[in-house]
Parts: sequence; structure tokens; C-alpha cells
Amino acid sequence: MFDVNANFHYVIPVAAEKFNVYPLAGANIAFFNHDIPTRIGLNLGGGLEFFITDTVKIIGEAKYITTFLLDWVLTLVVVLSIMWQVT
Repeated sequence: MFDVNANFHYVIPVAAEKFNVYPLAGANIAFFNHDIPTRIGLNLGGGLEFFITDTVKIIGEAKYITTFLLDWVLTLVVVLSIMWQVT
């Protein structure tokens, strides 16, 4: 099985460029083996962004997925932004 997800976030600043929250909504499609048909579902959830520095942030996200077993998915991500400056 594998799936493809597309989510939309609406980022809400909470604490002066250090902390953001966001709700999310989206769609997904799950491809199973030939015994189980392909399924389309919805994603609903929210997340938090905490900026450690200007280029490093930690993201925590909880998402409810309706495709297969109505599962909750929890995600923790560390993002490093790389800025290129062309002169």
C-alpha cells in the first residue's frame, strides 16, 4: 500500500515570529494491492511550528485520515531552511 496526500494549511502567528499554529484540511488517495480497491479520503487536523532560529523550525502535526481505518497520524519534523542569495 502507498498513499498520496495534499493538505492546505492556514498559518496563524501566535508569538512574535517564534510560534505558529495551523489547521489543515486536504485529500488523499490510497493504493492497495489488487484485493482491495483504491480509496479516496479526507485529511483533517492541525499543527504547530516552533522556530528555533531563523532557518530551523520544529513542526508537530496531528492528522485524521478517513481513507482506510479512520486513523490518526502524528508527525514530528525538523525543517532546515537554506537561503540562497544571488548577487
